Amino acid sequence: MTQNCPASHPCLLDKYRQVAPYLLPDGESAILAPYICHSDLNPANIFVADGEITSVIDWQGIWGTPPVLSGRHPSFIRFEGEPILTLPADFAELDSKEHWEDVGFRFPCPLHFTENELQVHDEETIAWNNIQGFWDAISLFVARNGFVCSDMYEEVVHMFRYVRNWGLERVTGKVKERFEHATLMAADV
Repeated sequence: MTQNCPASHPCLLDKYRQVAPYLLPDGESAILAPYICHSDLNPANIFVADGEITSVIDWQGIWGTPPVLSGRHPSFIRFEGEPILTLPADFAELDSKEHWEDVGFRFPCPLHFTENELQVHDEETIAWNNIQGFWDAISLFVARNGFVCSDMYEEVVHMFRYVRNWGLERVTGKVKERFEHATLMAADV
């Protein structure tokens, strides 16, 4: 079932429910106890004088939560490179079932997928990567948030009209219907 189908959403929720019991540790661990969490600790919100912290501001967004649910990656280790949009060459040879116990899990994998589900996922992954490639290709003209410099506007409109017409000549069926609907704005500009 494709992720674009509304019927897939309850299936995904069911899969989450299957996994949810394994997401948190058992027992009364300190990692499950609620603590106050300040989600915006950056140099602009921490005041220091004579080597001592004198004040911390921006407390309006705090909440009490277990540390296991409030953890984030610090900005200094945020990945800034290009995303890896292709699978490793030996990916097909990897078998997660064989290595499930090697990773340290002491319970059977709670999720199972049919061959058809895996095939649809692979097809959607390829389509997603193609879309990302398109946005990368036009990134000099159109930002990911849709911003276009005013001096480039006419060229960008022309480019989107061309892409729309090119696509409508080459796709058929449901794909054509979705493409036509998704690119309707380019026809009206």
